[in-house]
Amino acid sequence: MKRESRRFKGGYSFRRFKGTLESKLEKAKRPEKVIIPLKQGFGKELQPNVSIGDDVVAGQVLARDDESLSTPIHATVSGKVEKFTPVTISGKRINSVVIKTGEPREPRIIEESSLEWQNLSRDKIEKLLYHCGVTSLGRSGIPTHFNTSVILPEDVEQIIIHSIEDDLYAPSPAVLLAGDRLSCFFQGIGILKKIMPEASVHICLNKKRKQLISLVEEELKKDRQCSVYGLKPVYPLSFEEVLIPTILGRDFPYGYNAANMGVLVLDVQAILHTYEAVALGKPLIERVVALGGTGFSRPTYITIRIGTSVGEVIAGRLVEGEKHRLLFDSINTGETIKDPAAPVNRTVSSIIAIPEGEKGEVLAFAQPGFNKDSVSNTFFSNILPVKKKYNTNLHGEKRACISCSFCIDVCPVGIYPNLLFKYAERDIIDESLPRYKIFNCIECNLCTYVCPSKIPVSSLIKEGKRKLEREGINADEAVLSRFNLKGRDR
Repeated sequence: MKRESRRFKGGYSFRRFKGTLESKLEKAKRPEKVIIPLKQGFGKELQPNVSIGDDVVAGQVLARDDESLSTPIHATVSGKVEKFTPVTISGKRINSVVIKTGEPREPRIIEESSLEWQNLSRDKIEKLLYHCGVTSLGRSGIPTHFNTSVILPEDVEQIIIHSIEDDLYAPSPAVLLAGDRLSCFFQGIGILKKIMPEASVHICLNKKRKQLISLVEEELKKDRQCSVYGLKPVYPLSFEEVLIPTILGRDFPYGYNAANMGVLVLDVQAILHTYEAVALGKPLIERVVALGGTGFSRPTYITIRIGTSVGEVIAGRLVEGEKHRLLFDSINTGETIKDPAAPVNRTVSSIIAIPEGEKGEVLAFAQPGFNKDSVSNTFFSNILPVKKKYNTNLHGEKRACISCSFCIDVCPVGIYPNLLFKYAERDIIDESLPRYKIFNCIECNLCTYVCPSKIPVSSLIKEGKRKLEREGINADEAVLSRFNLKGRDR
């Protein structure tokens, strides 16, 4: 085991913001009903194997297809199937099973699990991960021989486990790994190493978590396949496209995934679910969710059953007298929650509530800005040790680009957002855009965040990429000539 520190060019540090979370973990009461999408995480949408009126038990499989690239979906409460209904997840309509909660019953577990998981065969471990629904986690799924990812376990060369807290209101590993969960975390790593024995493991944590880093170092000090990294929480370091070049020193094939490089990237909670599946036989039916942002009267962590509606999760927790915007997972790229009936699926790590800034400001750029953020030292909040408040107000009207180069400075992939957005805005869609590496854009939205002219830079670049793709132009030729990618034939 070795400890290292790495840095990448660009990015942005979100410092001293209000609405940070308390280090407490609560357990939510059982929901009155759950809405279980038949596609959660990586994999294809499945067809239900239950009917309206059926009695189900928590942990029971609701949908499964061993032939498709998928992972089983489970009931998360015991009760009765009420109906089937579509829900919108990341802009796509997904069919779902609605279960009305009944009398409490012990969740169903997989009996082949064992606390002595070291004695289980690799096939048994893969089967448990698949049957418990854990293999749907991660951007490309966890590889097994059950058709759960674009690659197989033997294709995995590196495993990266991260909790860097680079995004505002990101979950803290100090809470997720408190108490005996740290031991479960180490065992989860061991389980993955057993089915991917040739892979090196890289654990990336926020460098400010010195005590946690010391505990991890002490536990893994004799393991030469493990490296621990204390990293500065600079957004968007947790993106695969930034994390892999930073940690492994390898170029990234933009437009593809880490799995295509033989790299498995997972967060801390995925490792804990791995342990629960193999050691305890526990299906993926609940999730720790961070409730962050100034819209919450008391930002905290809560363990909920998957499928619980957002409205039920946040009931009684929002600041009264304000209108709020709700988002899943990221203040920068998260999906806006338009319907409080939307369910929390097995990939959600946080719900963020921020006040709607609906009132304009006269000469906003000339205000002292005691609680506003800025990439420059224009506002007092960057000089004085005061906490900033994030809301949806642009704090000013859209103006012409002033060529300040802020977007270039923060871009984590080294492109020129100020040039690309102008081409896209003027509908100049030709070979110039790929030449200026428009397909390298990872849509982190930092360019939009720092723009003093309030130009939606990231959205314009994204639309430029879509227009190119409609013209039949993409990055495949450039990427495939440079990279020997895995899993493209699956």
